[in-house]
Amino acid sequence: MGSGYCRKPAKYSRAPAYRKGRTSAVFVGDTEYTDKLPEEWRTDTAHASLVVCTGEAKAGDVVETCQYEDHNGNIGSVRFNKLAVRVKGYALRTGKLVVDRTVQLGGESCPGVLRYFDALPSRMAVTPSNGDVRAAFGPVVGR
Repeated sequence: MGSGYCRKPAKYSRAPAYRKGRTSAVFVGDTEYTDKLPEEWRTDTAHASLVVCTGEAKAGDVVETCQYEDHNGNIGSVRFNKLAVRVKGYALRTGKLVVDRTVQLGGESCPGVLRYFDALPSRMAVTPSNGDVRAAFGPVVGR
């Protein structure tokens, strides 16, 4: 989020006016999850009214804690967290900040088999489906 347009938003007078509600956007920054959004939610820069800047996913709220047996036969607890992604949205025509929030992606937790290296981790992220990603980012683009 700290580079390019996201670092220094600028207005582009030829861009369509931003209106709350359904809008097409350009997603920049960490696109690990926004790449899973439907094509109709995004557009190219020439047609965008919103630029959505996303940061890297961090640990969000705890979803649940599950018990697992480690490689030595000991039982340990693993907390599963939602993924929290910082999002800033800029109206491309004006360059003004119109969205500033952290979205949390839910997802699958407590799988039957836990894959890890070395020691049993104390915390892991949920595994979001495409639907979980849409649910988290939908309000940002008015869906």
